[in-house]
Amino acid sequence: MSSRINMIKMGNHIADLRKKKNYTQKTLGDILNIHEKTISKWENDINEPNLAAIRELSELLGCSIEYLISD
Repeated sequence: MSSRINMIKMGNHIADLRKKKNYTQKTLGDILNIHEKTISKWENDINEPNLAAIRELSELLGCSIEYLISD
């Protein structure tokens, strides 16, 4: 269950940080070279990014990996 809580928090963190950067899901997807639906799935807790994507997200969104995956 705790991994599900982390996934929910991660989706919220990604969405919040993306919006603070004024990125749409499409913009973020284009930057990461992935489909915008993938971003949507991360933010809506349907799927979670792999470690490489988490690293890229942390750099792009200006936060630590720990912040993205933390409760």
